[in-house]
Amino acid sequence: MKTFKTFFSPDKVISFILYFSILAFTVAFNFTDNRSGGWYQQFLPDLNGRIVSDIAFTDSLNGFATCQISFNYNYILKTTNGGTTWISQVSWVGFSLSAIHFTDNDVGFVVGGARQYGGTFLKTTNGGTNWIN
Repeated sequence: MKTFKTFFSPDKVISFILYFSILAFTVAFNFTDNRSGGWYQQFLPDLNGRIVSDIAFTDSLNGFATCQISFNYNYILKTTNGGTTWISQVSWVGFSLSAIHFTDNDVGFVVGGARQYGGTFLKTTNGGTNWIN
């Protein structure tokens, strides 16, 4: 029968701590940076501090945004890779564009401007390639 002193000898305690440390480091460094909920930060192109007024996604990859550059100069931006990169789809000279909505990947609407001046209502039927007033 082993005694308490032999069972917990200094050599066995040191070996246990060593093996436990190796196991702990192995487990700790095998975790990946998996952000909760699948959210991660995306960046729009450099808009020189201008404000994005609205964003709409038709699916997980395709999306559109409206951005006012100056009082009457606006952009409609488009992404096809979930917001990783954005391209300027169209420049619009007129009232500010304030809201954008797509019913599917092709048909979309943009509104803006002051109601007392008639405002702006744009429509696309080809995924934002062309817009009609």
